[in-house]
Amino acid sequence: MALPDYVVHPDGQWDSPGIRFTELPADGPTAQFVRLFAGAYLEAARGDDYIGVQTYNTEHVGPDLQGVPRPEGTRVTQMGWTFTPEALGHSVRLAAAVTGVPVIVTENGVAADDDAERIEYYSRSLRALRAAMDAAWTCAASRLDACWT
Repeated sequence: MALPDYVVHPDGQWDSPGIRFTELPADGPTAQFVRLFAGAYLEAARGDDYIGVQTYNTEHVGPDLQGVPRPEGTRVTQMGWTFTPEALGHSVRLAAAVTGVPVIVTENGVAADDDAERIEYYSRSLRALRAAMDAAWTCAASRLDACWT
């Protein structure tokens, strides 16, 4: 299954609907961002038995790699984080692509009072995880964090 490239928006912001590289990109804003926030950890895990990921949300960054305000009306959790359950699938794809080792989802969840919102979050995050698995990522183990139930 081919994965889409990073999406660069007309205003210079970008996000990642999927990862297609097999190693950290050599240059450019994507490389700088990934190296800044995850690169050292991912590169250090190459050759390990596995890598664990904990993913809850995404953030928008500008071309200078600084955070930018979310668009007005963006859905957020009780923690004030962007409601992006699909981030789980993106994280495991990135971790698997860069490290080449099995990925363990050690934690994933949402801060929400509403059961319907939690169900939506878990349904969407598990679909994203399933899509990552179908794209050849192997799930070694997974634990859903239900502390907000």
